[in-house]
Amino acid sequence: MHAAKVLSGFFASSLILLVACTVAKTAPDAIMPSPTAAALSPEDMRGPEDLPYYDVAWAKALTIDAMHVRVMSRAQAEDADIIEVQYDAFDQPIATEDGVKVVRWRQRGWLILPRTILHEGKAVALNIHDVDGGDKDNPRSSVGMGVDVARAFGIPVLIHGWMPDVVADVDGRSFHDTQVMAFKRLLAAHITSADELPMDGRYLFNGNPLAKADMVSMTLLQRLVQQERGEAITEIGSMGISKEGASHWILGALDDRVTVLGPGGYYAHDAQETYDRYGKDTDWRFPWKDGDRPEYDGLRDLFATFWKFLDWQVSTDAGRLVARTTTDPVNWYSTIKARQVLVFGDLGTVPGQHDGPWPFWAENKPLSSFKHPSWRYVRAFDGSGVLMDQAGIGEMGLSMLPQLSDALVNDTQLPGTPSIAVAQVADRQVEVSAKAKTTPGLAHEALLLYAISSERGLRDPGTWQIAPMTETGSNSWTLQLPPVPDDNGLTFIVVVREKATAGDLSYWRSASSMPMERFPVPQFNRPGPNWTDR
Repeated sequence: MHAAKVLSGFFASSLILLVACTVAKTAPDAIMPSPTAAALSPEDMRGPEDLPYYDVAWAKALTIDAMHVRVMSRAQAEDADIIEVQYDAFDQPIATEDGVKVVRWRQRGWLILPRTILHEGKAVALNIHDVDGGDKDNPRSSVGMGVDVARAFGIPVLIHGWMPDVVADVDGRSFHDTQVMAFKRLLAAHITSADELPMDGRYLFNGNPLAKADMVSMTLLQRLVQQERGEAITEIGSMGISKEGASHWILGALDDRVTVLGPGGYYAHDAQETYDRYGKDTDWRFPWKDGDRPEYDGLRDLFATFWKFLDWQVSTDAGRLVARTTTDPVNWYSTIKARQVLVFGDLGTVPGQHDGPWPFWAENKPLSSFKHPSWRYVRAFDGSGVLMDQAGIGEMGLSMLPQLSDALVNDTQLPGTPSIAVAQVADRQVEVSAKAKTTPGLAHEALLLYAISSERGLRDPGTWQIAPMTETGSNSWTLQLPPVPDDNGLTFIVVVREKATAGDLSYWRSASSMPMERFPVPQFNRPGPNWTDR
């Protein structure tokens, strides 16, 4: 795997708050929280809703002019209009080696409008990093899939992200290359007291600019649809993956316009659990074979710094404040406002999946406490119906967009989350059974993803197998797995999926179990890194 690709793919998700843009002439005090926002003590800040930095009322009140919206192009596709825009609404402080630099947060998007809107008040949005619209006639480009979804469901679609050169004027770095810098500068500030931590986002983990930009984009979507079609958008399905998966957990806790939430590809729901799992499952090892090669130097540094950042989060009052308000959605699960939540999981079960190097079990414990009345753990399928593989997070987002739209338009809640039973049929051999509700009349199936391995981290995609389960009755399936050798463990996930259509668009709806384990191999217990050890 090429190190540069991994740098932008893997830790694009873990380093959630990495931003920078062109230098603005605005003074730093111009971006401070509004004087009307409540001033809470650090002890009283329990989640992102307590940070004046976000100022939801400000975001909802933005006008076209206040966002400096510029129409860059207009195009037509079959039964849809495409409007490309650039916009910016706020300045952002960033801590650099030379002090705090104020930059302008610049964004761009493509709004796809069906000629006829079929579902009044509804629209979807996909945040897709430094988005490139691509070929509108290619259904696997971002705008191409947006066109298909807009036509099929009769709703506006916004594809949006940051400007590609958004970090060019901050230390001469690309966006993804700011990752190690962001961690190191926060740690180098050596802030341990929550009272000493400025909560204006200058360290990028003490206020998430991506979440603030998501709120701006919700308003942009409303204003543009109103301007172009005279429609008032009141319900939005919004999805983001990787860094934007992290920002979408915050968006879901802040913005009641988002009625279907799709956070994906983000596993550090709880800093303590993530920290513990890196030790227990990977023994603090660099997760790629032949990682001593020079091309991995930057990644090794990235991992070492990230582990220290986790230690800072769990061992200092300032770090715990960051976890409560910015990085750990387990703290604000109960405040998610959306009526449906589709948590997109893509932990490295096939080659090239988004975040194989994460500690595999980091999501299980936090999500076991997620009590939202309508949420599913889902896995994505591409246009040919196979599990995602080499196409990257863009393809993952596009594969999920129809399912997100379906949940918004039709309030679909099937297939249901599979319930799992495991029976031992021989020494170190099990049979897995699953039950799940599916939609009558739709083709459906259950797939068993399993790994038999002596490794706990399960980072090697070659350990995973995908097998269809046998349907034994209405909405029930079973499969007997091979015997597990004495020095191996068994990990498995059950995915139930059904084939749906909207107009001439065909897509998969899915629901997955969380990963389960039998015959586990021993955990590691070597002490982790100390954040002060630099």
